[in-house]
Order: sequence, then structure tokens, then C-alpha cells
Amino acid sequence: GTAYVGEYSVSFWREYMTVEHGEEERLATFPDLITVVDAETGMTIGSSEIASEMDVIVIAVSRRRLLLGAGMRSPDLFEPVEKVIGKKMLQYLDL
Repeated sequence: GTAYVGEYSVSFWREYMTVEHGEEERLATFPDLITVVDAETGMTIGSSEIASEMDVIVIAVSRRRLLLGAGMRSPDLFEPVEKVIGKKMLQYLDL
């Protein structure tokens, strides 16, 4: 699915997968840590809970700043995700 926050779009499939500004600019790609929080409470909002009327803040942390397992560096992990969410991922990752 895709959630829209102002000029930004957040795609998800179980987890948040991409954050884009408009149609051209990719800001974050899983395994970057992408989270959405309620703007009033600061509580996290899972991808299954997000709704269009919510006032939210999107936060992303680069995968380069995270300790990730070796599986997160495997192209085989991302190919099926690209098909499901309809967005390129591998070209944005330095695997």
C-alpha cells in the first residue's frame, strides 16, 4: 500500500519500504529504518494502522547507521518486494 503525507509518499508491505518526495526523489529505502509517529502523541503507527486523516511525522534513519544482519545485504530479499510494491529498491541500495 501507499500512504500520503503532504508531498511525501510512504510505501509499505508489512513494513514501511520507501519514502519519496514527489515522483522523482527517493529519500529512504528499506532496510533504512522508516517509522511513522502520531504528531500529537509521538506514538508509533504501524503500516496496518495508518489512515489518511491522521496527523503524522515520518522519520527515517539510514541503514548505514544501523547494525543489520547479512540477510539485509542479499539482493534475493528485495526482488520479490519490488514486484509486490511496484517500486524499484535494488537500484537505491549499495549491496
